[in-house]
Order: sequence, then C-alpha cells, then structure tokens
Amino acid sequence: LQDGRTAKDGPAPEVISTYVEAVMPRHAGREYRVKEDRDLPSQILAVAVVDEQANMLATAGLWQQVYVRLDYVVRKDLVGTNLVIGVSHEGHTLFNSFDTDLSPAEFERRRAGHYRALVPLPRGLLRPGTYSVSAGTGFTSKSRIDFHPDVVSFDVATHDMDVTHKSYSRSAEVMTQL
Repeated sequence: LQDGRTAKDGPAPEVISTYVEAVMPRHAGREYRVKEDRDLPSQILAVAVVDEQANMLATAGLWQQVYVRLDYVVRKDLVGTNLVIGVSHEGHTLFNSFDTDLSPAEFERRRAGHYRALVPLPRGLLRPGTYSVSAGTGFTSKSRIDFHPDVVSFDVATHDMDVTHKSYSRSAEVMTQL
C-alpha cells in the first residue's frame, strides 16, 4: 500500500522487494551522484560513506571511523546558508550535523566554488544495524535550497571486535514456554 492505494500486488517476495527498494536507499557502498541544476544557488553533487582511506563503505565496524563525504557547489557568494547531513535508523533521524557548527564563518559568507566536506560520524554510538544518510543545503531557519533524503546507506556490524567472551552485568535467563 502507498497513500491508501495498492502499489504492488503479486507474490510476497516481489511485493517485499518493491517495498524495501522504496524505503531503503539503494546506494550502500556506492556514491550517490546528482545531475547539476544550474538554477540552484548551491547544490549537493555527490554523497558517499567512506573510511579513513576514502574507500566507500557498505559495512562499517562498531568502532571503525566512518565519514560522510559530500561534494557540493556554491554558484554565487551566499550569506546565512548551511550544509546539513542527517543520519537515520529505521526511519528515525538520530542526529543532524551542520557545517556551520564548527565553521561559523561559512554562515557569515560562503564563497562561490566547488567543495568537498568530510563529516566524521561518532565511533561506538551507532549500534549494529542499517543507517541512511540525507544531505542538503539551505538558508538557516528559513528554507531549503537542495535536499536529498536517504540517499546512501551503510550497515554497522560488530566484525571489528570479538564479543564472544564479553561479560554483562546481568545474567541471562532462559524462559520455558508455558
């Protein structure tokens, strides 16, 4: 169903595949690229999830340093704008990061040009699962210029640590079925 109407009817595997493709980004481990729109004063051109060596990632370790790499263009000098990324899990935005948080001068005046930004994601904060990244540009507290929701995804896994012999503060309980 989509907007109260049947969007796909057929065998369950086909319907599920259609649903998953509609709600999850298809750019895991790949770069998302955008065709330039010269009418926009600033625009996101590419988004990717990369490691410290700039290799694109589909899966990251729990404690691995991961970055969101953004290529964008500012076509004319702008005042009062920002670049934002949002990281989501299961449809819920966990956090947003604005480039003006660490570079307030960019808010005061953003010069025309092509740029690349690397946004480090916090290590150990993201539990195992699938995450998506949204990216955009806009006038702070006023309006969006360019926005791309859930354009890349990545998985966080525990493959970078051995959890076999970890002890926990509460012992496990085995429940019998009554």
